[in-house]
Amino acid sequence: MFLIFKSFIAPYQYYNILNHMELSKAGKLLSGILVVLCSLIGHPEGRVTALATPVIISPADGAVQLPLSVEVSWASVDKASSYEVEAAIVSTFGATIFDQAGEPMQSARLGGLSGGTTYFWRVNATSGRRTSSWSGAASFSTIGTIESKKFLPGDQIHIQCGDALKIVAFPDSGALLSGTYFIDNKGYADFPLIGMTDVIHSTPLEIEQYLTNQYKVFLPRQNIIVRLMYRTALLGGFMKPGVYWVDSRGSLWDVLQQGGGTVREDGIRKVEWVHNEEGRIEIRKILPYLQSDQSLVSIGFKSGDQLTVSALPRQGAWELFKDGILPILSLTASLAVSYEVFQFYKNNH
Repeated sequence: MFLIFKSFIAPYQYYNILNHMELSKAGKLLSGILVVLCSLIGHPEGRVTALATPVIISPADGAVQLPLSVEVSWASVDKASSYEVEAAIVSTFGATIFDQAGEPMQSARLGGLSGGTTYFWRVNATSGRRTSSWSGAASFSTIGTIESKKFLPGDQIHIQCGDALKIVAFPDSGALLSGTYFIDNKGYADFPLIGMTDVIHSTPLEIEQYLTNQYKVFLPRQNIIVRLMYRTALLGGFMKPGVYWVDSRGSLWDVLQQGGGTVREDGIRKVEWVHNEEGRIEIRKILPYLQSDQSLVSIGFKSGDQLTVSALPRQGAWELFKDGILPILSLTASLAVSYEVFQFYKNNH
């Protein structure tokens, strides 16, 4: 206790001694500095030691093609009790999209990121009242988004969720890229090597150009063709009913060919197109569209639309008479004969 009291009064004793001495202005200034130094020496707990600045580990600065959820990490700082992480789309961090403080872990997960966007992030360390300086801003870019124009009312090729992309790359050694790629409910398609890519607001031509640029390292001198595919169901009286992918540039004839035609000879006249138009179900006869031979995209055909037809065989005049009218006539005649027999028996008894 005596030592603590002595440490408090010591600086003031030095100041009183110096104050009674005849000193110049420079000397008095020096005496003030000595008082401060003595105070720090007498109060070891008052000395402030700066914390080291955290060192970023991952992702590496400038990393590209990262997923839409990224885990960032940094090296631990000696005596640090917690860390603060900031992320923004500008290097000045004027408006942050992520700010996490008070956590002791040396990592944080940045989720809900946008595709094809560059992000900046930094971190500092805290221990009690001490806070380190910010680390240098590191950047990374998420998986690519295809730059595309906004669709106008007259545009015909409009890719939607639930569609698929059929890609043909030739010569494609090992069939790396060729195949059919489903578009999920967020508008992304999962391509080999480059991963999830936003395609919902693009045209097939724009996707061709994008893939050609992305795969030029893996598939040099490739020709890439992209076709928009619709998913459709053929139900009922088709030779091969089922669910098929059909080229949007094809016609209803191509769809019927997938099902091998109808079971009934006159089935082509009976086929109905079940179309979903903004939540309203419409049923149309396909014969007028078959006669015009228009493409699926031009007639408004969409993924999820169905073609249905009855599987019952065609009935001629004799089949209609035999199966429909003759049983009724037989029943009527039987009832009439039974009635006459009943009357005869009644009258003779």
